[in-house]
Amino acid sequence: MSTPTSTPTPSTSLAPASVAPITRPNTVAPADDDLRRDVHAALAGRQELGPAYDEHFADALVERLNVQIKREVERQLRQTQRRGLSGSQHHLTSAQRLGLAIPSLVFLIPLIAIGGGMEGLTGMILAFAAVVAINIAAGLF
Repeated sequence: MSTPTSTPTPSTSLAPASVAPITRPNTVAPADDDLRRDVHAALAGRQELGPAYDEHFADALVERLNVQIKREVERQLRQTQRRGLSGSQHHLTSAQRLGLAIPSLVFLIPLIAIGGGMEGLTGMILAFAAVVAINIAAGLF
């Protein structure tokens, strides 16, 4: 016994005509709604024009997406800059301060000895001042 087989019919569209829309929570921004409407309009236009205009359709879609991505990146950059200006400075924790103080003392002793041996009191003061300046700079940033 043979079973009836159906042969697929060629289609001009990549998706079937009766595709159910994907449902998602409504958490999109108004700009995303505008982009969504633009994409739906472009898809409808592509279906009407046929595959001959696929390259133009792709170029237009890429351009719209690039504009939207650029807007979003600029918005996030502005938010990040505002947060940075609002006083959220990074200070060293006590563990980081200790981690800086111990090597500072370890290196300070030979630096003072070398500076004192080469330049006398001036060399010792310069070595001490350099280590203190490094520690102060680390505390500021």
